[in-house]
Amino acid sequence: MEKLQLHYYLENNSHAMNAFIKNKAELELLRLLNHVSKTLKYDLEFEIEALEEGGILERIRIINKKKGKTYVLALSIFGSIFTTILTNVISDYISKNKKLENLQIEVLEKESIKLDYEIKKLKEADYKDEDSLKKVILFLLMDGKVKVLKSNFYEFLDNEQKITQISTLELDNNNEPISEEKIVEKSKFKRFVEKEIELEPKVISNSEVEIISPVFKKGNDNWKGILNGEPIEFKIGDLEFKKKVLDRQVSFTTGTKILCELEIKIVLDKKGDPKVKSRYAYDIVVK
Repeated sequence: MEKLQLHYYLENNSHAMNAFIKNKAELELLRLLNHVSKTLKYDLEFEIEALEEGGILERIRIINKKKGKTYVLALSIFGSIFTTILTNVISDYISKNKKLENLQIEVLEKESIKLDYEIKKLKEADYKDEDSLKKVILFLLMDGKVKVLKSNFYEFLDNEQKITQISTLELDNNNEPISEEKIVEKSKFKRFVEKEIELEPKVISNSEVEIISPVFKKGNDNWKGILNGEPIEFKIGDLEFKKKVLDRQVSFTTGTKILCELEIKIVLDKKGDPKVKSRYAYDIVVK
């Protein structure tokens, strides 16, 4: 594959769509292309060719900077991987690949896929190892950043009333198709949209937090403290300790510290980067 063609199908034979929506959606697409290429350890550049009408056709030229004897095949595999990721949800991909069911269970049970190993196997087999290829695709389908960027892409496009469906098509350098067109109808756009992606919580045992601002009323308001020299906000998950505070059985003075198990809940922001959503303190002991 030398090019990736993106086709926006528009109602009433229209050849124009909202420029802000299109540009925002395609920025997410380019971020997704870049993330997938780096994850797969490709050294690629992406160029945009002139637009064509017919709905709206747009072509992204994909340039492999490390040209070798297998670079054409490598680009072809990259195109296949990327279009599969862009147009499939995990459940669809699993249902079409029954052999992956056990692998999915392993992933959900936190048994990691050794992605680097599978990529190496794929390259050593000149990209003909079907089992490794499927594992790589599944890993990427479950990758949090992939989900976020794909979600952004479809969420923007869902706001364009003229769009009826989109498709991807892999092309050679002469714009001849080298794959079947993959179509996603607008009615399915929302299946790709993620409200929030939460990562595995981080738990820090024996955390020493200096209390700056405790809370002496009912509710779940944030306390303020200092952890490892940095100011933090956190909630009390230790119900017994919270009751003692409300009953004034615990007093706080300047410099009061607690030892606790601190659970940090992490979500992905709109760029697919992790950020702290909340912190909860459990098993609290006042020093």
